[in-house]
Amino acid sequence: MTNDLKINGVDAWTVWGVAMGDGFLDTLYEPLDMKEAVTSESRLEDGRRVAWPAGTVRVKPRSLTLEFLLFASSSTVMRAAKNAFLAVLMAGTVAVAVPKAGSEVFKLRYTGKGATHAMNWQRTQCNLSLKFEEDNPKDR
Repeated sequence: MTNDLKINGVDAWTVWGVAMGDGFLDTLYEPLDMKEAVTSESRLEDGRRVAWPAGTVRVKPRSLTLEFLLFASSSTVMRAAKNAFLAVLMAGTVAVAVPKAGSEVFKLRYTGKGATHAMNWQRTQCNLSLKFEEDNPKDR
């Protein structure tokens, strides 16, 4: 199996046996939510004033859930690879890139909240659904 997922510049498949799960690219590249315009209402004027000068569109930070698939040759290798992978995510902001999909490098913070985990009975394949925050989606 090959994979084009890079985490902190490292090939995730080669190092941890990690591949992208269902909807991974859809989640990364979904349209961004925009912030509300600055408005001002006065009883002395009809309607409201909107301060939205051209070129100043701002986006909201976003929360996203990414699904990762882990594969290993044995349960011992799986445990070690999963723990090493999670240690990298917990160390701080991670740079996630999929070079074949685009040149963007997503700066994500693993939240450690609401994660789901499923493993096959041989304990050699694992599905992790993990939550991240992207504080500034324009900084890619």
